[in-house]
Amino acid sequence: MEGSHVAHWLAALICFAVLAAFIGYAFYQGMKVSPDRNNTNTGPSQNDYPPGPF
Repeated sequence: MEGSHVAHWLAALICFAVLAAFIGYAFYQGMKVSPDRNNTNTGPSQNDYPPGPF
């Protein structure tokens, strides 16, 4: 069981690298979207969706 701690350390390093890449990609995607300054309400309006059966 001598090499087991190396495997755990490597697995933890890979997990942190994947998490950091996911957060970085989320920020990258968020920076590409320009904010709409004219939109005062934050939720979807009634005009965003087609009328439903009800």
